[in-house]
Amino acid sequence: MTLKPLFVYSAFAALTLSSLVAEDKPDKAAGVDSSTTAHQIIDRMVEAIGGEEAVKSIKTRVASGQLSMKAQGISVNMKVSQKAPDKVVVIQEIPGIMTASEGFDGEKGWAQDPLQGSRAIEGDELKRLKREANITREITLKEEYPTMTLLPEETEGDRTFQVIQATSADERTETWHFDKKTGLMAKMKQKMKLGPAGELDVTLILKDYREVDGIQIPYTTEMENPSFKAVLTMKEVKHNVELDDKIFAEPVEDEDE
Repeated sequence: MTLKPLFVYSAFAALTLSSLVAEDKPDKAAGVDSSTTAHQIIDRMVEAIGGEEAVKSIKTRVASGQLSMKAQGISVNMKVSQKAPDKVVVIQEIPGIMTASEGFDGEKGWAQDPLQGSRAIEGDELKRLKREANITREITLKEEYPTMTLLPEETEGDRTFQVIQATSADERTETWHFDKKTGLMAKMKQKMKLGPAGELDVTLILKDYREVDGIQIPYTTEMENPSFKAVLTMKEVKHNVELDDKIFAEPVEDEDE
């Protein structure tokens, strides 16, 4: 199985808010402030990460880090490069063992690794890759998830979370937890697509937000599943660096090899 990127919500950025009208229903169950709507929570999150104008100013992002699964003794070096509006390439390396890569060049998705060779990325896996290519995802959530329902607040220690259940236009359902104090997304529950390997129910916990060029980015993402735990730690994030479109195209194999 090829390890898949966890850079799901560390790609935070900007585009014009959608005019789609969401099903934005305050839940009347105990613990829900009926004066607050799901869209207001999303709007507050956008402001908390830096505001719409700040994220719209980001045209490229290059992020590098390390994914560790201590119980399995696995450590993976990762580099994710994105270019607005819709290009991404992810390189994953287990030092001394293997290197795997996948990307979307704006038209087609591709993947290469020593176990499966070269293949086209299609279907739900391609949709996932396109989402990861969107630097602007945080301020396009209303467009991507036209149905949002506000759930009762949850507490964990001294923290209170505002909770939204969101369903995308292609019927993916996720549950988002926002820190009521900071407005930032703190947790996400979703099904992660793993291509031919199927999918996993995972919880992503976002920690250690740091400001990079006016944008708040979580430098630690914990992924939890009943079977394992993985931690992605960002080492460096750079914005608006020059990126040639060629890096997003599928590498051409040398026929002489």
